[in-house]
Amino acid sequence: MDTDLIEKTIISMPSSNIIDYINMANLAGKNGDEIECFQWYIKGLRVAREQDNKEKVDYISNLIVTML
Repeated sequence: MDTDLIEKTIISMPSSNIIDYINMANLAGKNGDEIECFQWYIKGLRVAREQDNKEKVDYISNLIVTML
């Protein structure tokens, strides 16, 4: 997929549901796109931090660390 399009989609995605970002990351990972997967996790992490959701911050952080 076009990297610019992915970045624009991730930046503009209006969802406040953290699970949406986790699901998008998982889907990208299943499709073999590690960069897109990582970008979705980062966006989800930002949303979780904005919502002060420690459980999701820890969960997504662990997923990111696992990718590295």
